[in-house]
Amino acid sequence: AKDIGAVIYLSWSGGTGTAEAQVPCSTLPNNACSNQGQTVEWLPGNGATKWTVVFTGRTSPCSQGNNFSSDGSSGPPTCSVGPNTTQGNYPYNFTVDGNPTRGSPPSATLTIAAPATAKTP
Repeated sequence: AKDIGAVIYLSWSGGTGTAEAQVPCSTLPNNACSNQGQTVEWLPGNGATKWTVVFTGRTSPCSQGNNFSSDGSSGPPTCSVGPNTTQGNYPYNFTVDGNPTRGSPPSATLTIAAPATAKTP
């Protein structure tokens, strides 16, 4: 079984893109959190079917690279966060169903943190 760190729903409404974490981890808008060694999934929200994600920093937290997309016909591509991925905030741009058609795409962040350590009795 995959260790899911974050599930992020991408949607577009009223000219605004939203990247909403299934389990919010901060009060920052469009922010989701994952631990090192976990998996991140994006899904279309609010009736959307297609989306793209492009990490815009110098590095991507995902071992699969910095570009992810889904046209709705296949399962969600997943981002595997390596166990040694540098902790911090990773910005990305996204589109939903081809929106925005012009101009700058909305941005979001994925925050990578260290996994919680088990307490020894």
